[in-house]
Amino acid sequence: ASNAPPTIGASQFNNNGAAQGGGLYLNGSDAAVSTCSFSGNHVSQNGGGLYLQSSSASIGSCAFSGNTASSGGGGLYVVSSAASITGNAITGNGATNGGGLYLYSTSGIASNNTIVGNTANSASGYGGGIYSYSASTILDTNILAQNRAYNGGGAYFHYSTPKLYNN
Repeated sequence: ASNAPPTIGASQFNNNGAAQGGGLYLNGSDAAVSTCSFSGNHVSQNGGGLYLQSSSASIGSCAFSGNTASSGGGGLYVVSSAASITGNAITGNGATNGGGLYLYSTSGIASNNTIVGNTANSASGYGGGIYSYSASTILDTNILAQNRAYNGGGAYFHYSTPKLYNN
């Protein structure tokens, strides 16, 4: 079908660099991204592993590890989107804010993710595991452990109205 959203599966996005979206940048996409690896990517701005903007994409069963962003979202940066982020391993990523996951003006759901060992690495960094700014995301059954930040090691919610269940 010519109007079907793209499917990205069993792919590796490793050791790439960019201004934003070191491994993958999706804008206005309804893509289904599954069983992918995002590792060792670096950006000078946002979204070390993945940058997702104005999208309702589904990101599932992926591994985000060792990605870095000079600004936000070492693992993933999600802005103005209604995405489903489910069953991912988000580990060992770093950024100024939102070492693992940065949610900005976003809705959707993040569920059954393992968010471990991420770092908001500035002297006043926010959200080692998750940084949420002006977002209304549902966070359900995620594991947040061993994340580090000056403010909110596990998660930091700024002007956000999250719904938290079983985390």
